[in-house]
Amino acid sequence: QKISRRIVRDQIERNYPLEDVLYRYEHHVMPSYLNYILPYKDSADLVINNNITYDHALAVINAFIERKLTED
Repeated sequence: QKISRRIVRDQIERNYPLEDVLYRYEHHVMPSYLNYILPYKDSADLVINNNITYDHALAVINAFIERKLTED
């Protein structure tokens, strides 16, 4: 799902050729994810699934912060 969303976004919004999108995903995005995100994902206070919309992600962050501010 991540790769298909990235392909659509990069081709439509950024006018990148498919070959470039796939190269970046394979050689930059996934290695970085495996090295820097995945090992720490289980210990994160909040993981935001941003596959829906930017506004949805902001709402999740806002709710998390509000909950933290009201905790005793």
